[in-house]
Amino acid sequence: MTRVWPTTYVAFILCAFPLACGRADIRRPDDGVAGRLRGAQPIPSSALAAIAQSRGLSMDESLRSVAADVRLADVATEKGIAATPAASWALTAALARADLESIGRSARDMGPVQPFEREKLRVIHAVVRRGGGMSESRGPEIAREIRSAVIGGRTAEQFEADASRVARDYPGLRIERLPVFDITGATGEGGGFDADFVAAAFELKAPGDTSEVSETRFGWHVIRLLERIAPDSDPPAGFLQDVIEARARKMTRALLQSQRRQVRVDVSRGAELEMAEAVAGLQ
Repeated sequence: MTRVWPTTYVAFILCAFPLACGRADIRRPDDGVAGRLRGAQPIPSSALAAIAQSRGLSMDESLRSVAADVRLADVATEKGIAATPAASWALTAALARADLESIGRSARDMGPVQPFEREKLRVIHAVVRRGGGMSESRGPEIAREIRSAVIGGRTAEQFEADASRVARDYPGLRIERLPVFDITGATGEGGGFDADFVAAAFELKAPGDTSEVSETRFGWHVIRLLERIAPDSDPPAGFLQDVIEARARKMTRALLQSQRRQVRVDVSRGAELEMAEAVAGLQ
């Protein structure tokens, strides 16, 4: 997967690779490569073009600029600066943005709107809402209890009955049948739904399917698909861009879920309280 690296952090990104911090002596470009630095990884043409465009430089000027960045990265590594928390976080943030840029390109490369992306959904969901003293660790636990209770059913009525048994123990839990909505989150009633919620709902294929626990800024949701409705008219102008954004959200969700299975994240009690207060202030 080709990454276009943000230029602000190019020195640290180049330094992240074992051979990237050798002496930065420019070599002439060869087949398929915009330039090489002695002892370093070759610089892809796409990366150098992005740097040139963002800085308003020619390709040759950009190559010399990258060489200077690598020389500075040499010094940063020798002095231990690259290992400091600030530099480490800058590198992490830069690579994360590069992943998002790559996901965006992949979403566009999927082509025109597909028939299933034009469908509308009818769902029912149960949500454990943030705020009200609900911690960032307890919320998902309750949502998993809900999913375990409802997973055997398929109808809306069964979902409500099963989720209600859990809801008796948690007054903040909410069970709702929602208006029909499309992939943009828009409803026929002039409202709209959270983009992360919509992305999770559109992952469900057949009526009766139940989602995994899905997190949004509002809380933790368990969603059941009740109906997929075929479109009755052509999509509006700009609908393809909305679909591209929805595809990107789906791919981002999949990437995050994969990483969360591999990396444990412990949230301190103090941070949970601060996040709960911040969310309460947005509501």
